[in-house]
Amino acid sequence: MKLSAGIRGPTGLNAYPHPWDEGAMGRAADRALRWFVGLSLLAGGLVLLAGAIQFGTLGGPIWVIPLAGVVAAVLAILTAAAEGGPRSPILPASAWIVSVLLGILWARLDSAGHAFLSGYAAIVAFGTGIGILRRQLWAWPVALASVVGFGPIVLVLASQLPTAAVVAGFVLFLVDAVALLAIHRSYFEPR
Repeated sequence: MKLSAGIRGPTGLNAYPHPWDEGAMGRAADRALRWFVGLSLLAGGLVLLAGAIQFGTLGGPIWVIPLAGVVAAVLAILTAAAEGGPRSPILPASAWIVSVLLGILWARLDSAGHAFLSGYAAIVAFGTGIGILRRQLWAWPVALASVVGFGPIVLVLASQLPTAAVVAGFVLFLVDAVALLAIHRSYFEPR
């Protein structure tokens, strides 16, 4: 018995239809959505970095920006060690998510934290975009957390942005969130 056959609600509808079932996406649409999300995260990382440079939020103690790079490098090593093996992607995904949450908390408490978050959020967005494009399992939960949580929080914290830029950012986050939900089934299927 297939798992999807046992996940039927009281209406008898299958929560995870087979590809030949009505409502399932084709491979081309799935790939296009994955590329859209991955490239939008890559571009978002570059925009975050450019905005931090433009608005001067990367300033602070000299050790803050290298710290963001070191934290990202350590998490990248942890992620690479866990990828492709029998281990679950929960540990690396959780580590990326928790590190950004701690960065947001630090930014709220101290100006050095704001400088850290300015650089680190860009690194996480860029790395997650690459992870989505490579279909690495840890990247999907981090991408979802980025577009429904971190991204909007960072966008709201950036008070220098014009209203049109904030609205455009929220629209992109919404589209990315829907696209991630649309590809979730095929993303986690065996390759």
